This record gives sequence, C-alpha cells and structure tokens, in this order.
Amino acid sequence: MTTNDEREQRAAVDQEHPAARVEEDHRTLRGQLDTIAAATTRTALLDGLLAVPKILLEHFALEEQIDGLYDDLRKRRPSLAVELDALLDQHRLILDEFDALSVQLQGRMDAERSVEEIAEPMMRDVARWLERLSHSAG
Repeated sequence: MTTNDEREQRAAVDQEHPAARVEEDHRTLRGQLDTIAAATTRTALLDGLLAVPKILLEHFALEEQIDGLYDDLRKRRPSLAVELDALLDQHRLILDEFDALSVQLQGRMDAERSVEEIAEPMMRDVARWLERLSHSAG
C-alpha cells in the first residue's frame, strides 16, 4: 500500500521529470504483461488483467493533465498540437479496446476454456496495447 509520503514524493518527481515517469510507467506495464504471461490459473490471469486499466488510467492522466507532459509539449512546441491530439485519441482507443477485451475474456472464462486458450489471445492483445502506448509516449 502506498503511503501519503510516497505519493507526495512521486508527485514531486512527476513534476520535475515527467519523461522519466512516463518511462517508469512503461516498465510497469511491461512488467504487468510478464505477470499476465506467467499466469497459470484463471484467477491469476484475471487478476493480472484487472490491474491494467488502473495502470493505464494513471499513465494517461500523467500525460494528459494540466501541466502534464502533453501540456508541456504544447507550450514548448505548438506545432505538435495535431500529433498530441492524435495521441489523446489513441489513449481512448486503447481503453476502449481493453473494455472489449474484458468482455471477450469473460466470455472465454464463462465457456470454461483452459488458461492456455484464454491467455494466448489475451497476450497478443495486451502486447498490441503496450506497443501503442510506447508509440504514444514517443
């Protein structure tokens, strides 16, 4: 559990080094992908996937918030406005795809498929999301 002091320290680092925090978030997401890939039970797979939206929402908030990374880029390089707007659209798409994948996962679990049958397509989709996320920070 994160304490208030830890949150305050992280917020201070976020403001001073937003690009470093973005990279840290990417590492966290890749670590979560590894956790999902290592799942050997349905419960572990579901728990791993359920952590993804929180990580994504926090990451996107860091980039999108007022005085966040994208706001800073808009101020420094107004010519990037179109690209940044496209990245915001990508964020929405990634979250929408996760919602759709969650529905698919529930259907697969309801059909009582094996973890292997469930995990393989989920891993491809999660990898695709992480690829998009890497591009959105680039």
